[in-house]
Amino acid sequence: MNVDPNAKDAGLDVRIRSTLQVAKYYARRALGKVLRKPSIKLSEVAYRSDVICPPGEIEALTPIIWEHHIPKILGADFGVTVDTIRAELRREKFQFEPVVAHRIRNAVLAGGSVFCGRYRHEIGGTPARWGHWPGSPTFEMDSASLAATPYGSRWFAHWMMDELPYQLLAAKFGPLVAHLRDRYVHESGYHRMLDIPQPLRLATIHFRDLVIVDEFAQNPHKTARYRVFRDKLASFPKGRDRIFLMRGNSGSRRILVNEQEVADRLAGEGFITINPTTMTAEDVVATCRGASMIISVEGSHMAPAHYLVRDWGTMIVLNPPCRTSLCMADINTFCGIRTGMFICDTVGDSKSDFQVDIDELMRFIDFVERKASQETGLLQEFVTQVLRQQA
Repeated sequence: MNVDPNAKDAGLDVRIRSTLQVAKYYARRALGKVLRKPSIKLSEVAYRSDVICPPGEIEALTPIIWEHHIPKILGADFGVTVDTIRAELRREKFQFEPVVAHRIRNAVLAGGSVFCGRYRHEIGGTPARWGHWPGSPTFEMDSASLAATPYGSRWFAHWMMDELPYQLLAAKFGPLVAHLRDRYVHESGYHRMLDIPQPLRLATIHFRDLVIVDEFAQNPHKTARYRVFRDKLASFPKGRDRIFLMRGNSGSRRILVNEQEVADRLAGEGFITINPTTMTAEDVVATCRGASMIISVEGSHMAPAHYLVRDWGTMIVLNPPCRTSLCMADINTFCGIRTGMFICDTVGDSKSDFQVDIDELMRFIDFVERKASQETGLLQEFVTQVLRQQA
């Protein structure tokens, strides 16, 4: 666990007040359910809300995919339907939600959630963990800025692509704070290389004043923050040009059964194979920085590549047919990277194991390289137009 060595217990009085505030929240929530009162929003408990980036939209630039691969999509994740995935592959617009900084008073961070009156802002991904509280020390702060997100607390990819840029913005409003959780293996390394202070992590903090930024998915301001990170890492020495990232059995089960055969064939085409889960963050950057193409099975291990592939370079995402996702392809577009989506083949009745027709993949690589080269101007114009929409 991460605990700031300079953090001091604020004392019994603050602990009691924090305990009572959380208890009142649950009492009010229980009463609200009985009376069928709707849940309240963050904006309703904020004493001030500042729009950082307004809503908007832009003509979509969708990933490169073969039409005959679309029927191979059999499933998705997080409740997304196959029909939704297929529709998003043909969507015409990207919609941007506004980015808003909300300021609240008299808030308590406890067990992975922030409590303020009748509002609860969950960031830990699970219900409040009373094992860390109320018996643990309680810290008190005059002002701070929340530096954690629910998805970033559960998945490394979302930590890299959502929470890190979120922290870059949040740091403008005060000292960064977050709930107590285990660090990702590469977390400290990327904080150092991207020059972002690590947030203060404690089980329980009482805030006199707290800023919570409300941000969803992609937007022009976030695109600019991606550019800050990409420019920062662009100052590092260039690594290898064409890379295949091994996934193996890391993360949730998605097994490319002929992964080693794919690696062997790609090696003959000039690709170097690495396994980022066995490397330090610094080694990943040293190897991948400035690559013209990175190929891998979809998953969190690919997340650093969004910041490392050269401008207007390409990534090819090998998608399991039963767990196809556009998340990485969408993020790549805003980072100035063209994405090819290759839908793999099922293995028997398995929902988790899949395989690649290697000869077909070789043809797809050639197809993506040609098309991405032809569409470089479109990608450059897309990023330029997005950045122009900043407030």
